[in-house]
Amino acid sequence: MIKAHALYEVSDWEEISNHSEDSNYLENLIRNRQNIVICSVKDESEIPKAVEEMASRLLENHAVMEDVIHTLRKNFIEKKEDFSLPMEEKTWEEKNMVYELLRDMYGVISCITFSSDGILHGKLVMTPRAQKFINGEYMEIAAYQRVKKIVEALSEKYRKECKIYRNVLVSTRDGILKNEFDMVILFDNMFYIVEVKSGKNFRDFEKYRELGKEYRVVPERFLLLDSCITEERAAMIHYFLEYYASNLNPASLQEKIETMIEKDQREGLE
Repeated sequence: MIKAHALYEVSDWEEISNHSEDSNYLENLIRNRQNIVICSVKDESEIPKAVEEMASRLLENHAVMEDVIHTLRKNFIEKKEDFSLPMEEKTWEEKNMVYELLRDMYGVISCITFSSDGILHGKLVMTPRAQKFINGEYMEIAAYQRVKKIVEALSEKYRKECKIYRNVLVSTRDGILKNEFDMVILFDNMFYIVEVKSGKNFRDFEKYRELGKEYRVVPERFLLLDSCITEERAAMIHYFLEYYASNLNPASLQEKIETMIEKDQREGLE
């Protein structure tokens, strides 16, 4: 899944610029940090189209699937293959949607059946990739597709070059992982970072302010995409911590991405 690059010292960038396009573009993200290197970048082409489509279906139906995903994650943690999902609180349409989504998750879930009492049963495929997908990778994949469309539309509007990287890993020179960014956007030579959170209990919003300041993307060039956040809380985060936050509402996400990037474009024209 990960396209690995060798670990390079910052002083070596000129020597590798003709050999690693990704590393060349990402140079400025870690400039002047003598012990920090870009150690890997995930290539979007390495994810099958069918997996991208499944991830998008899960994200589009997040409201219905949230409790289901929570149960599946719990089973993975407890190493329980068999799972049961009570469905009495869902409508007939929602039950059918859950059944079809789980049925289509080849390589992740198998043996989907409904019992006479209306409980949905199935088996998890206990592999690292299946667990990683359920634990949040599906949201990262689907969010990347959404962000990519928004950024490419802005690129066409302003006639500026853009590039979006997935899962950028930053480490120390001796190979110790320092940071992992879900998405790094390069738009008109300006960097923006997008982080995706899918858990219910995340509260450490301050850490992203400190992380953003370290990489010079706070204020105003960092976006947290949180599946559980409200618009009111997102506004408070932006006011107090000086970075953007959004829930999974497509309109909200588009507004935040456009505001973040277009602010720099307008200032550049002044």
